[in-house]
Amino acid sequence: MIKRLAAVAILVSIAGCERHSVTAHSRWPVMGTVAAVSCADPTADMEQLRQTADEIYRDSISRFSAWTDGSELAKINASGTNGVAVSEEMAKLVEISIHYSRTSGGAFSPLVSPLLRLWGFGWKATPPDAPPDDETVRKLAATARWENLSLNRPALTLRLARPDAKLDLGGIAKGYAVDKVWERFRDIGVTNALVDLGGNLRCLGEAAPGRGGWRTAVRDPLSPASGYILGTFLLRPGEAVATSGNYERFVTIAGKRYAHIIDPRTGRPAEGVLSCTVIANTAVAADALSTTLFVLGPNDGNEYLRKHAPDCAALWVTESDEQILSDNFQARNWQPAQVR
Repeated sequence: MIKRLAAVAILVSIAGCERHSVTAHSRWPVMGTVAAVSCADPTADMEQLRQTADEIYRDSISRFSAWTDGSELAKINASGTNGVAVSEEMAKLVEISIHYSRTSGGAFSPLVSPLLRLWGFGWKATPPDAPPDDETVRKLAATARWENLSLNRPALTLRLARPDAKLDLGGIAKGYAVDKVWERFRDIGVTNALVDLGGNLRCLGEAAPGRGGWRTAVRDPLSPASGYILGTFLLRPGEAVATSGNYERFVTIAGKRYAHIIDPRTGRPAEGVLSCTVIANTAVAADALSTTLFVLGPNDGNEYLRKHAPDCAALWVTESDEQILSDNFQARNWQPAQVR
């Protein structure tokens, strides 16, 4: 039996240690989620930092949003197989997406949009009355293969190989935006801050002198609304973390609950894992890997980390409520908040 501890008790002690150093905190809605900046620099202008971050996030919406009419991504999807000129920012993000799709054997896909809509996810999508039939799932899964994306450099043109393929960068764009904010803060001289966009975090410096970083909590996926956590770890200067979970977005079809994270290889919602938390050197890597490793599961996911991302660390919580840590997650000063 597992006794879960409330985040209130754990985080009060964390905040208590840092209350003299974290001098300001700003929080606001953007990109369909909540953005936040915490700063331990007493000279920082928080209004300037908020405005700087907000401008970057809104630029990301204009480029990468699948829900915004006139966005660069919407124009790509409207172009069909004709191809369209794209920005350097779009080209970079597509290249990163293709990397994770190719190296994971398709467990990550930037073309998962038709499958999401099939299962009732996405902008204005409606859950079906019954689970989609195998043939429909199989046909749409074929559109999610990364080979259906063709990026031409140096011409900077992008073409979808199939008319039914649709680009969706929701599994990676928030992390990319966090990195852009982090880079801007670094360039203007911010020394100790935590950038947060919907749970995609990246830190500069440390929360308190001698702390060595920012202590961060991992939410309990079985009780996400309760405030319970599984434990805390130290996010080192420059590092990022992201969590993919099946507890916030789901649909019920014919009495069965389906989570929004789709396995592009099968065309069906991924099963077996409740959440996957990834620590990486950049927010875009943490964002993409949290989805990739959620779909792969702990066995194949650990092998992927060893082969393709040895500097990253991951923690999975399975549907049987088992916590599985990658080889180097324990070394991140992991402190469980539960008693067995």
